[in-house]
Amino acid sequence: MNNWEATMPYIDTRGYREKATSRDQGYDSSHSIVTTPETFKAAVLPMVQGIDIEEMHLPEIIMEWWTIKATTKLEVVYKIIPTIIMWNIWKRRNTIKHGGNVRYEELVWQCQEVIRKLIKKLYPWIKMGEESWPEIVSRLRRYKPRLHYCSVMWIFPEKNRFKCNTDGASRGNPGISACAFCIRDDRGDLVYAKAKSLGITTNTQAEIEAINDALKYMQQKDLRKVIIETDSLVLMKMINRLWKVPWELIEQIEDMRDRIHAIQAKKQHTFREGNTVADALANEVIDAQLSTKYHSFYELPARIRKHINMNKTQTPNLRIRTRQIQSYA
Repeated sequence: MNNWEATMPYIDTRGYREKATSRDQGYDSSHSIVTTPETFKAAVLPMVQGIDIEEMHLPEIIMEWWTIKATTKLEVVYKIIPTIIMWNIWKRRNTIKHGGNVRYEELVWQCQEVIRKLIKKLYPWIKMGEESWPEIVSRLRRYKPRLHYCSVMWIFPEKNRFKCNTDGASRGNPGISACAFCIRDDRGDLVYAKAKSLGITTNTQAEIEAINDALKYMQQKDLRKVIIETDSLVLMKMINRLWKVPWELIEQIEDMRDRIHAIQAKKQHTFREGNTVADALANEVIDAQLSTKYHSFYELPARIRKHINMNKTQTPNLRIRTRQIQSYA
């Protein structure tokens, strides 16, 4: 028996006839109106948009839904429709089998209601009312996201203070990872930068390693009241006790809090577009799998020097998203 047959055990798909098994004996045959492939076809018909299913068997209809070409969002919905229809047919079959009553219009409405809820869950920014299936298809075909953007710049620290940007990168999460930090003065000039390979770990672990490495360096050099800037909102919320810390990270986060307090550092969040130097350093190490240290601007790779010069000239980077952009302190 094929997988698709297992979902509708009383159907003979080759002849479109209901199987007469011992389990069916004694039941009113009226429940066949919601268990035959003809019923599946009838439920599908109000949802068909350009698909000819007249001579198709049930598995062929399902494959047609799964392979139809459409816009990205519509394809996701198409692939789940056979499951929604068969599940609702099966529920209605059981309702009738146990003495209830189901109208065809109700079956179609229920399928469409599940699809509307699915779209609201997958794409909450698409406002969905009581649209019928043709209207849903039309909306998803015509949908164009509204782009939101904002200008993001690296901000100079106050006079006689330093800013440390940190970043952790993981390709795969968990995957090959690296961390990096970059300390600059109030003119935007490089004081010190370091990047190191971490092997296989998670993105959060890499972010933690980046900040802890920076804190250890600042303690060694007695740098105080440094501004620590990270693009990891998850880590910032854990440090600020807004999110619960996973048990395996508690010791590292507590150590980080103690070090931040010891050097009177200020911690803040920035967008990735404002953290380009640390981000480039971390990705450079992932590519080369070599740990690096830089004590002057001219030791840096050309690509990273470019980012520092853009920061010093206050050249903004654009952050573009399909949802409203919120800034976090």
